[in-house]
Parts: sequence; C-alpha cells; structure tokens
Amino acid sequence: MPRPKTKGCQTDYDAWIEHQIQEGIEKLSIKFQSQFEDQLNNLKSDIENLQSTVNEDLTQYRSQLFYEARKIRKKGHLFGTWTQHGNVMVKVKSDDSPRFVSNHNDLKTLIQIYSDAEDDSDSESM
Repeated sequence: MPRPKTKGCQTDYDAWIEHQIQEGIEKLSIKFQSQFEDQLNNLKSDIENLQSTVNEDLTQYRSQLFYEARKIRKKGHLFGTWTQHGNVMVKVKSDDSPRFVSNHNDLKTLIQIYSDAEDDSDSESM
C-alpha cells in the first residue's frame, strides 16, 4: 500500500501505518518460520545421524562373551550384537527376535542352528 499523500485525513495515514506494521509482522513471521524450519530440519538430520552408545560396566566374563559375539558378527554370522542391562544380546538375522546369550555355548549353538538351517534351505532349493 503506498503512503497516502494527503496529510489532512488522519484515518488514511493510520490505515497506512497499520498496514505497514501488519506487513512487517508478516515478513518477520515468514523469516522466523523459515529459520525455524531450517533449524528443525538440521536437528532432525542430526538426530537421524546420531549414533549413541552407553558404556556399561560388564563383568570380565560377559565382556569376553560380548567380544566373541562382536567378532562373530564381523564375520557375518550375526546381524547384531549389543549389551542391555549387563546382558549380552544378539540377533542372528534382521527379522529375528533378540536372543540373550549367557555363555559361549549359547553363542556357538545359535550359530550352528542357523547355519544348519541355511544349509538345509540351500540343499532343498537345488
């Protein structure tokens, strides 16, 4: 809205001032909203990229068991390994439920069962 040229009519001038204020508020609102959305998107991407770890104090035995489970995971025999409340947990496949591993025999048994199952499915498909 252009500034009114007549100085005698106060209502036109007041309307112009009110319009300028409203337009300024809208511009600030759009600028603030844009900055807020940018910051929110940055925060979301930071959260998605965040990989947090919690250091648990494990007993020496469970620490060794967890170490063995991680080595087996790196070889590709396990999908995932982690500790939860001091317990060693593993997933053999991505769609499996987590399994509690209490000793080395549990770990070996899980690997053997799943490798035998894979061998059976491979022989059936031939």
